[in-house]
Amino acid sequence: MTTPPNVPPVSKRSRWFTAAMVERVVLFSVVSVTGILLWSSVSRLTQVRTESRDLSRQIAHLSGEIDVMRAQWPGIRTQQVTSRMPEATTSLFQGPPAISEWIESVRASAIPLALETEFEFIGTRTQALDSVVVMQTRLHITPDREAESPRPAFHRLLELGQTIANYPKRLDVLELTLHGSSNSVGEASALIEVWSENTTTAFP
Repeated sequence: MTTPPNVPPVSKRSRWFTAAMVERVVLFSVVSVTGILLWSSVSRLTQVRTESRDLSRQIAHLSGEIDVMRAQWPGIRTQQVTSRMPEATTSLFQGPPAISEWIESVRASAIPLALETEFEFIGTRTQALDSVVVMQTRLHITPDREAESPRPAFHRLLELGQTIANYPKRLDVLELTLHGSSNSVGEASALIEVWSENTTTAFP
């Protein structure tokens, strides 16, 4: 029978050294994790403080703008604007049918003046919280070559322009272009904005 080899006993000093190393590794790990958590907390706190300062500046800026608006719009001025709202509403076109009626009235006014008219739709935009639609159109005007009139084309064009300007509903002539010689007007075009209430009926 073979005798097992003798295993030298572990000395107390070796066990103490091993325990000391394990304790140091554990302590280093705890300190490292604590440092990382502390660094993360400090970085997060710095970021939160920066965001808080930015929000405070934005709030102060908005508060200043509100104070300026309140100073510019005192209660009596607001009441004046409110009292004028019904009048402003009545000056608007009542949707696309009213605009079509206006277009037909312009064409009818141009016939006895020996003028031909053509409307070119450009686009629309909304105003006043989408309660108002502004339609932009270009009106092309040319003298009727087949019709005879004793009045110069320029005078007839001015009369038609006066008719458009005196229409009771809200419209703005943004641009007027004339082409022709010194004795006559060959053609004219006007960029017009028509203000209407925003209805469910689709605009052209």
